[in-house]
Amino acid sequence: MSFFQKLFLTIPAEIVSAFTLYGDAPSPFKAPPAVFAVEDHYQILVTMRSSSLVRIRVGEHFYSGHINGVRPTSRSVHRFIVPMTELNKAGRYTVYYRPLPVRRPYMRHVKRYEEYSRSYDFRKLPDENIRIFHIADTHSRIDQPVRNALSSGAFDLLILNGDLVNTSEEAE
Repeated sequence: MSFFQKLFLTIPAEIVSAFTLYGDAPSPFKAPPAVFAVEDHYQILVTMRSSSLVRIRVGEHFYSGHINGVRPTSRSVHRFIVPMTELNKAGRYTVYYRPLPVRRPYMRHVKRYEEYSRSYDFRKLPDENIRIFHIADTHSRIDQPVRNALSSGAFDLLILNGDLVNTSEEAE
């Protein structure tokens, strides 16, 4: 069992829901989407394992990444810019993706109705008294730091920072 599998077994399911399996197939995401606060908007990064068309819905609005008006399909990282007020109000966003089975010159080939989605709850950080738990330098000994984090009560942000595994051969 890998380090991260052990880590996620000790954390409540709702925190690591993006890492769950899709039936017998692995998640199409490399990692859960990440939300970054930048000035008056959020940037949501979605990392995919294979070529896909990706878009995001917040409330009633859809957001698509683009390069000069063309939606990218060959990159594994997709970025979406969403107004902060909209995501704060909605409290949830949905990632829609369509696998891209064939790449052709000058066009993309996507099965028309084969779009999948995954929704994520979102909670903005409080304006004051942010509760942060920071785990670093565990060197593959994660049980006690994770127990400490969970026993400290609810926290707003968990930082997993450096030297979590003992050697680079163990990293996945």
